[in-house]
Amino acid sequence: MKGRCSVLVLVLVQAVIMGEANFISDESPFFGQVGGDVLLKCMLRPVTALNELEVRWYTSMSLVHLYSSGQDRPDAQDEAYRGRTELFHKEFHRGNASLKLMRIKATDVGTYTCSTRTKTTYLQMGLHLVVLEEPYVFSRRSLFTGLVGGDVLLECRLQPVTALNELEVRWFTSSSLVHLYSSGQDRPDAQDEAYRGRTELFREEFHRRNASLKLMRIKVSDAGIYTCSTRTNTSHMQMRLYLDVEGFGLQPRIRLEERTEQGVRVVCTSDGWFPQPEIRWRDGSGQDVTSLADTWFTEDSSGLITVHSYIFVWSDSVNRYSCFVRSRLLRQTREAHIQVSAVKFSIVGPDRPVVGVVGGTVTLECHLEPKEPIDKMTVRWLKSDLDFAVHMFRNGKDETNTQDDDYRGRTELFKDQMVEGNASLRIKDIRVTDEGNYICSVDNGVVFEETPINLKVGGLGHDHWIYIRGYEKSGIQLVCESTGWYPAPSIQWFAGEKENLTFKSEINFQQDSKQLLNAQSKVTVSQGSTNKFRCILWNRVLKKDQEAIIEIADVFFPVVSGWLVFLCVALCLLLIALGLAIYWTVRRRNLMKDLEKDKSVQQYDKWEPLVKSDWETMCENKVSIQLDTEAGLTQLTVSKDGKSVTATEMEKNPPNQYAMVKAWECALGTEGFSSGKKYWEVEVAGNRKWTLGVVAETVKNTGELELKQENTVWTIGQSEKKIQANLAEPLDITYHEFPSKIGVYLDYDSRVVSFFIANSKSFLHTFTECKFTEKVYPCFHTSHANKMLKICPLDSPAKDS
Repeated sequence: MKGRCSVLVLVLVQAVIMGEANFISDESPFFGQVGGDVLLKCMLRPVTALNELEVRWYTSMSLVHLYSSGQDRPDAQDEAYRGRTELFHKEFHRGNASLKLMRIKATDVGTYTCSTRTKTTYLQMGLHLVVLEEPYVFSRRSLFTGLVGGDVLLECRLQPVTALNELEVRWFTSSSLVHLYSSGQDRPDAQDEAYRGRTELFREEFHRRNASLKLMRIKVSDAGIYTCSTRTNTSHMQMRLYLDVEGFGLQPRIRLEERTEQGVRVVCTSDGWFPQPEIRWRDGSGQDVTSLADTWFTEDSSGLITVHSYIFVWSDSVNRYSCFVRSRLLRQTREAHIQVSAVKFSIVGPDRPVVGVVGGTVTLECHLEPKEPIDKMTVRWLKSDLDFAVHMFRNGKDETNTQDDDYRGRTELFKDQMVEGNASLRIKDIRVTDEGNYICSVDNGVVFEETPINLKVGGLGHDHWIYIRGYEKSGIQLVCESTGWYPAPSIQWFAGEKENLTFKSEINFQQDSKQLLNAQSKVTVSQGSTNKFRCILWNRVLKKDQEAIIEIADVFFPVVSGWLVFLCVALCLLLIALGLAIYWTVRRRNLMKDLEKDKSVQQYDKWEPLVKSDWETMCENKVSIQLDTEAGLTQLTVSKDGKSVTATEMEKNPPNQYAMVKAWECALGTEGFSSGKKYWEVEVAGNRKWTLGVVAETVKNTGELELKQENTVWTIGQSEKKIQANLAEPLDITYHEFPSKIGVYLDYDSRVVSFFIANSKSFLHTFTECKFTEKVYPCFHTSHANKMLKICPLDSPAKDS
C-alpha cells in the first residue's frame, strides 16, 4: 500500500511540473549558411531532466531527429538528415533539448518543431531556419535620429556570423566617403574632410560581425542616406540607412520692447532648432493668443533655425504671457513667461548661455529697458539650487547677511552704472559649483520683473604631457596626463598628422577637491613610418584644445630576434601540452563529481553561482529594509508593517512593454545609504511583473521613477518570461530558472550594484562605475495583480536549489 501511494505521488508531481513547463529559445529566425552548421536552441524551463523523456525534432515533411527510450533513433530519422544532426546528451539534465544541424543544405530552410513527450504531457515549440547561400548585412531599423551636437549609432551587422577584421568596411553617402576600414586599419586619409575626427567603428566587436558606425558631434548637414558596405575578394554586401537630424533649441528668451503710450511688444526668440519648430502664445488665463502674433524664422551658417515672434499688448493690459516653442518631431517643448505691467520697464538678459573660465571672472549681463535708475530699487540675484541669495541690493546698499556663504566676497554690482538701469553681476574666482541657472530680478515696490540667465563653467587643463610608461606586447605604452579640466575633455591620439589611434586608447578621470578633473589616457604604439605621436584634449564648453607631443627614436622600439621566436614557439607547445593534461585531469574529476551527485553550492553550472565563502561574506552585510508607508502612493500599496508592497487596482493592466514605461511609482526604503556595503533579499515567488534596485535621492524627492534615466536609477525587472537591466537600451538577462527570491547587493564605495537569484545563489547582473553623488534608496515596484513583493527578514537563509 505504501509503495502504491509513493508511485502516485511521483506521477502527480511530474504532471504538475510538466504542466507548468514550457520551451524557451532565442528569437526566431535562426540563420545558417550553406555548408556550415547552426544551433537551434530549445531549452525546457523550469529545468527538467530530459534523459527519461522523448525528444523529437521534425518539420512538416520529415522526422529530423528522435531521442526515445534513453537513446537516439537514427533508424526512424529521415534519410536527408541522417548523419547531420546531434543532440547534447550531456546537457539533458539541464533541460537542454537544442539541436545541432551540420553541413547545411539549401533545402533545410523551413520551420522546425522541438517537442518532448511523457505519458501525461506534450510540449512543443516552432523555430524558423533561414538558409543563406551568401552572407548579408542588416540592421534592426532603417531610420535613426540624432540631435545636433550629440552622437548617434548607425547599426550595421553581418549575418551569418563572419569576422570583419579581414574585410573592407565602407560607410558613405551619395557625395561623401564617411569612413573607410581597409587592410586591417582605418583610413582617415581617404575620409571626407567634413567627417574627419567625428566617426568611429567598433573594432573590438568585429569578431561579432558588428560594422556599426558611431557619428559624433552631429551637424544639420549630416542628415541623409548612409550606406554600410562590406567587401571581400568574392562578395560585396551593402545596406542603406536614413539619418534624421533634429535640433532641440535653447530656452526661449522673452522680453518687452518698444513700449509706447499705446502698449508694448512682448518679444520671444529661441536659437538652435531644426527643422522649423512650432510656436504658440498663451495669456495668464490659458487662452491661446497665437493668432495675435507675428512670427518669422532665420537660419545661421550651420543650418540651425532661430525663431522670432512677438505680440502687441495694449497699455491697459496687466497679464502674464507665455511663449511655447515645440519640436514637431521630438514632441518636446521649451517655454518662457513674462508678466506685463503698467509700469514701463522690463528686464533683459543675454540671449544665450554665458561661459566662464575656472579661476577667472565673468559678468552676467542684466539691465532695464528702457533705461531707468535702479539705485533706489531692490536688485536680487538668485540661483536655482540655492536657498540663499547670490547677491542682494536693497535700500541703497548690499545685504551680505542674506547672501550664500559660497559667494560672499566674490560678487559685486556695477554701482556707478545703476542710474542707467544696469543690474549686471560680476562673479570673481569662478568655481565649478558656480555653473547653473541664475535669476536677475528688479523690484520697485510696485512691480517685480525678472529674467533667467544660464552660466556654463569650463576648466582648460594645464600640465599636459606625454611620457613612456614601458613596453607592452610588441610596442611601447604611452601615457598622456593633464590636470584641471571641466567638464571631462574628449581625448584623441594621432600618429603623425592623420592616423587616428583613439580607438586603441583607455581613458580615466579623477576628480580633485575643487571638482576639477585630472585626465589620463593610455595607448600602445608600434614603430611606423612616423614615430611622432600627439595627444589632443578638447573642452566642448570653451571650444578650445590643448596638445602634447612626443617623438620616439627607432632604437627604443622592441625588435624580435629569430632565436626568441623559436623559444616562444617551443614554450607555447609546452604550455599546450600542459594545458591538455590539466584539461583531462579536471574533466575526469568533474565526471566523478557528477556520479556522486553532490548538490553543494560549489557544484553549480555556468550560471556563475557564488562559492560558499563569498556568499557568506556578502550576507554578513544584510540590512533590515523598512518601506515608507507615508509616501502617498497611488499605484502601489505598502503594508502597515512596511515589509511588503502590492499593485493597486489601477495598476493591474500595465502596458505590454514594461521596459518602455516612464514615470512609474516605486515604493522606497525609509533609510538611504551613502557609504559601505548593504545586502537585502526580496521574495518574488509567483510575481512576473516586478522592478527592484536602488534609486538616487533625487528620484525619491520627485516621487516618480523613469526606468532609463541615467545616473539616478539602477534597477532590473521581470515582465512575464523576460528579465532586463533597465538601461538606455534595455539589456536582456539570461537566467536558468524563474527566481523566487532576489538578492540586491550595494557596495556604495566601490560604485557597484549587483543582483542575484538568492534561492540558488546565482548571479544575474551588475551595474559598475555607478555615479553615486548622493544617498541611494532601495526601490520596489510591481504591476502583477494580487502578487506582492515581500522583504525577507534578516534571519532568512537563501535555500540551495
